Amino acid sequence: MYAEHPEGATGRAPEAGDDSLERLIAVCLACAARCGACADACLAGDDRLGRCGRLALDCAAICRATALSGRWRTEASQAMLTALIATCAAACRACAEECGRHADASDPCAHGAAACRVCEEECRAALARWRAPH
Repeated sequence: MYAEHPEGATGRAPEAGDDSLERLIAVCLACAARCGACADACLAGDDRLGRCGRLALDCAAICRATALSGRWRTEASQAMLTALIATCAAACRACAEECGRHADASDPCAHGAAACRVCEEECRAALARWRAPH
């Protein structure tokens, strides 16, 4: 998909043939979906879970923004994408920690926490790959 972009890969972002950005986008979208389910469950249920629901909503929005930014491949967006990926990792960490405080193995918070941990790991790996010298 990115190899076909008229400006090609720029900066230290993935180069043509590198599927790491596509994988990151997929992980971010999956995390956004899980966080949405977590938020819905938390905000519709127990009042004490409002903090978890709010963090999950924020995390879902940041994950979606990161995924969308990753799809727009221009040199001008590279710095923003890198900042979004770092923010996404931080949001996922915070959300996973909060969800993990009260989740049981079968509820939406447990699934949200797991998705957040995967997304944080993928974000950090992407940042490390793209900042490393080629």
